[in-house]
Amino acid sequence: MTDRAHRPVKIAIFMEFFLPYLGGIERYQDRLSEQLRLLGYDVFIVTSLHDESLPRFEDKDGLRIYRLPTKNLFKQRYPFFKRDARFKETMAAVEAEMRTSTSSTRAST
Repeated sequence: MTDRAHRPVKIAIFMEFFLPYLGGIERYQDRLSEQLRLLGYDVFIVTSLHDESLPRFEDKDGLRIYRLPTKNLFKQRYPFFKRDARFKETMAAVEAEMRTSTSSTRAST
């Protein structure tokens, strides 16, 4: 049985774009999340689904990535979210992830 008091703290990083979209902030956040994980934190990313060929849910070596569908406006420069069934399903998964963090934090205080 896992001791709830010793579960790693969860960190959610919300950002417009994430890898494989290449930009300075995307590379920085990838490295930051990697370093936080090495320090023992449980990190996950919430970002836009700027390319429909990408999966909405991805596990990249333990880093969970949730991608929200976006509208195709302004050549995807500014991601406006589509509040459709896929958006709701993805947000439900993010909320479930956060609830597990909240309950483990409450149990340890």
